[in-house]
Amino acid sequence: MAENIANLRDFENAYGAARSGKFIEYPLNTEHLEADIAMKEVASYLRWRMSRLRAARALCCGGNNYQFMDVAQPMFKHAECDFGYMQPEYLYPGSYNGPGPGVYDPANFRFYDPEGELIGQLTWRKRGDNKWETEKLSYPDVSDE
Repeated sequence: MAENIANLRDFENAYGAARSGKFIEYPLNTEHLEADIAMKEVASYLRWRMSRLRAARALCCGGNNYQFMDVAQPMFKHAECDFGYMQPEYLYPGSYNGPGPGVYDPANFRFYDPEGELIGQLTWRKRGDNKWETEKLSYPDVSDE
């Protein structure tokens, strides 16, 4: 899985469309937002994109040597990545409505800073406090090789 970050021109065009009251879909869908709120929200995305220095990254290892696959692949290994193979997973929704992730098993949801740098993961969720326990993480240092 990799970040999907459009180029700066797309963010600028979205901001221009939001300023003129047009609906946009990227970086967020403004169809059900009031015009002034939509413009403020799109402006915050534009400010973030203008401050972003790094290119999009693969979320498993932080590398930027990847290729988007437009054809389904049964299994492939990401170049320059020692995290193993990526395999498709399927979700079969059912009628069970449980407590959600992080209660009975660790959730292990990774989170990143605005530059796409891995900073940690959410592990266990305390139901009473509705707070998460976190674990610090970082990408492996590739200069060791």
